[in-house]
Amino acid sequence: MNLFQQCGYKPKKYLRTLLRYYFLNLSGYLKLGITILFNFYIINRDFYLGFLLLFFCLGILLLRKVQVLKLKFTKRMIRLITVILLSNIFILFNYKLFVVELYLIPLIIIICNFIILPIERFIKRKYIKKAKEKLKFINPLVFGITGSFGKTTVKYFLYQLLSDNYSACMSRKSYNTTMGLCKSILEDLKYGDEIYIAELGACYKGDIHELVKFVEPSIGVITDIGIQHIESFKSIDNVLKTKLEILKSKNIHTLIINNDNLYLKNFDYPKNLKVIRVGQNEQSDVLIKNIITSFSETEFDIIYHNKFHIKTNILGMHNVMNLTLAFVLSCLCDVDQSELIRKMNNIYMPNNRLEFKKVANHTIIDNSFNSNVVGFKNNIDLLNKSKDYKVLITPGVVELNKFSKQEHKLLAEYIINKIDMVYLIENKNTLYMKDEFDKHNFINYYICDSFKQAFDLAINNKIQSTILIENDLTDYYMNGGI
Repeated sequence: MNLFQQCGYKPKKYLRTLLRYYFLNLSGYLKLGITILFNFYIINRDFYLGFLLLFFCLGILLLRKVQVLKLKFTKRMIRLITVILLSNIFILFNYKLFVVELYLIPLIIIICNFIILPIERFIKRKYIKKAKEKLKFINPLVFGITGSFGKTTVKYFLYQLLSDNYSACMSRKSYNTTMGLCKSILEDLKYGDEIYIAELGACYKGDIHELVKFVEPSIGVITDIGIQHIESFKSIDNVLKTKLEILKSKNIHTLIINNDNLYLKNFDYPKNLKVIRVGQNEQSDVLIKNIITSFSETEFDIIYHNKFHIKTNILGMHNVMNLTLAFVLSCLCDVDQSELIRKMNNIYMPNNRLEFKKVANHTIIDNSFNSNVVGFKNNIDLLNKSKDYKVLITPGVVELNKFSKQEHKLLAEYIINKIDMVYLIENKNTLYMKDEFDKHNFINYYICDSFKQAFDLAINNKIQSTILIENDLTDYYMNGGI
């Protein structure tokens, strides 16, 4: 049930994960063996079968991994559990049917999900209608932010830059689906709000189109196009087409793009659309120049009508682009530019995104929320600027599909000679990194079963160190859904 929830209640994704989880590792075979042995034990009551069953159970206990995320008893999950229990109430009193059912639990979950699907769709339409009516009545200026990565960071930056001048609301946390935006609008958007900042996420073609039909942004932003989520999109061309679905908003009149991205730079945009290109590329409308980074601050210039010098405590090369995109969006709202420069000096990151913390004599760079290849490399460069012992904790980057092996080997090669110690959280991706470390005779790494084990090993080291936490995966990814 937990995995089904983490798979977004999507049967295909769930079955694919179960296939990897149950049938491609020893723990899965032991669980299958337990159900078979239990069946025979109930029928025969054989002592040796009982002893073997106990042995298998001990094996499961030794091999089991602690869940990263607990099951959330949302209204949808409660409805699903209720249907499962009601549909199996008679089987519970028949031990032979109950044993057979143990084999079929994943299938039963999927079938019961299909049973309640019409109810879920009705509820979804009801909430969308209610949220859309509220959004139309309040009628704020709507910003739509999409891209392969950087969406949440740009959203938080923009909100901070605008909040003193306007009554603004942003979609909370990383809520970027239809129901996430519904929840945000119904619970957070207030009467009198002048601006609504919507983060638009996608896993499949058509997802952005569905979102822009809902919130109808007037100003759009595309932060970057990359191979993140390539597992579901299948090709980079599909990623680009999906992100450009933001242009299907009937209200959109301005689009701001990352002009350093070749896919966005070379696209032929509609003639009636105002496109503002931001980047280090000389053909950009907003030019970023003279970037200087250190372990404590970042300096750079923005040339947009005038030249502005930015000095900020925001770190990471990729955040220079994110901060500049937010700056340009704020300028479109006529916020005084000298005030924006002052605010950018004191702006802060969202939680778990290059967030600095102190634990004992260690400095923690917490970038655990998510990771992508570009940000990973930039964060390694940042860690390399530390004068302390340099430690990396990572389970790798997810949803790279056919690019996974290649990209993780390149990441491992990039790490060598820059990091003193690496704790790899075991999964398919970090094993690619391990192979590359071995190939280059890099021995300062350790394979860990969990994030907790890696973190404990890192902070128990008495050497003063800087520890970069690059990504932290849910059970879905750790159990084969990578």
